[in-house]
Amino acid sequence: MGLTAFALLLIIYLYTRVPSVHNVYFIRIGYTLFALFYVSILLSCFDTQKIGKILSGILSLSFFRFFGKYSYGIYVYHWIIYITLYHDLFTYFKILGNFFFIPFVGFVVLISMISYHLFETQFLRLKKRFH
Repeated sequence: MGLTAFALLLIIYLYTRVPSVHNVYFIRIGYTLFALFYVSILLSCFDTQKIGKILSGILSLSFFRFFGKYSYGIYVYHWIIYITLYHDLFTYFKILGNFFFIPFVGFVVLISMISYHLFETQFLRLKKRFH
């Protein structure tokens, strides 16, 4: 399932050459394919055979654990920041061309880290009271 979804996403990209949220094919079927792809990755993590162990080992690397820790903030803030600061960031980092997303992603991760340590940890401490 996951490989099929990934292959179809690759075909859509190779056919259109438009890696954008405005690509009509991604809007129609791409989001569903991404969901299927990521679900297959998650299901593979629960596999106790060779593939599951390898995938669990990869996802246990500090790089992935870092992004897992801040993923909720990245999910919540990326669109808000994109909508409000896209043109300013693009204008400021115009010299980077299509690679302006690097400072954008860095800014989103920074805001997510701040949010995690200021707000999310406060709510996570409340978990102890509900067990």
